[in-house]
Amino acid sequence: MHGRPCLDFDPQALDEDGHLLPADRRSRRSIVCTRSFGQPQHELEVLQEAIAAFTCRAAEKMRQQHLAAHLITVILGTNRFKARSGPATASTTLTLPVATTDTGELLTAARNALQRLWRPGTSYTRTGVLLCGLEAADNIQASLFAQAPEQRNRTQLMTTIDALNRRFGRGRVSYAAAGVNSATAVWKGRSAMRSGLYTTSWEELWQI
Repeated sequence: MHGRPCLDFDPQALDEDGHLLPADRRSRRSIVCTRSFGQPQHELEVLQEAIAAFTCRAAEKMRQQHLAAHLITVILGTNRFKARSGPATASTTLTLPVATTDTGELLTAARNALQRLWRPGTSYTRTGVLLCGLEAADNIQASLFAQAPEQRNRTQLMTTIDALNRRFGRGRVSYAAAGVNSATAVWKGRSAMRSGLYTTSWEELWQI
């Protein structure tokens, strides 16, 4: 009415019977994982580790929603008050051959995207990963050159990694590219002044 849609016809907002899903059950159009650094970073190896950690986390979120990504965007940000030329934020997007849920494939693409963005001598204050072009994981169109057994093995590997991390804690099983201990990585944001994780961490429960 009056140019306004009366119903939401977004396929991702409907269930199998065509009924509108509650907001908390609708699939996202994109999944992002981004963070500001505790201090500016300029070394490629440090940025690669940060991007890998964010890619792993974004991929995990995506699989929780039973989605697959066809596009991945890597974002790098500099201090906008100190930028001498060019934009304070730069990004590049790569299109994957087929939509994927595989963290390994996403890591390869993210690394290639970062190589295009990184400029020697530039200090970066923020980075992030955006997964978009999302579709239902069950609807992935396999590549003609892909081997079915290998795809099944990779899918099972992702399922196993996610199950272990749910059981033993996020990040307990991950890729080496994301760092051995991302909790203490030099690119992590400053946390000395943060509030305690009293409701989410056993180690930080109040003791009386």
